[in-house]
Amino acid sequence: MSRLYVDLGLYHDQVQRYLQIFGENQVLVLQFDDLVNAPEQTLKRVAAHLHIDPAPFQEMDVDQVHNGFKAPRGNWSRRCASSPLARWIGYHLMPRKLQWWLYQNLILKTASKPQIDPAARQYLEQIYAPDIEKLETLLGQKMPALRSSW
Repeated sequence: MSRLYVDLGLYHDQVQRYLQIFGENQVLVLQFDDLVNAPEQTLKRVAAHLHIDPAPFQEMDVDQVHNGFKAPRGNWSRRCASSPLARWIGYHLMPRKLQWWLYQNLILKTASKPQIDPAARQYLEQIYAPDIEKLETLLGQKMPALRSSW
């Protein structure tokens, strides 16, 4: 696992820098789960924080899933997607919209996210739990969604 990928999930220092540079009144910290579970309410908070009209947010279709979890259709699709020749053909000979459609509809399929490996969960808990505790103290609020995301 890339250490950079792990480091980017350590939010305390990142949020602390934003608060120091911009001030607490200028920073709104949201959790992704808030956006998923209560999109209208979360977008209203964003509009209020930015002092903008929330009306355009009300016109958005918040029920449509974008970038949902997908899995390869099989070993053939995994090999095709990783093939330098297939990638070259796709990038150089096909329009971008056709590339996207083929990838989304022929290579991938909608699937349920697999459960995280228990050893991986324990590893992530050891790394992230102390940082989440510091973040909760910094923000003065509990963030259970961060713990449940492992």
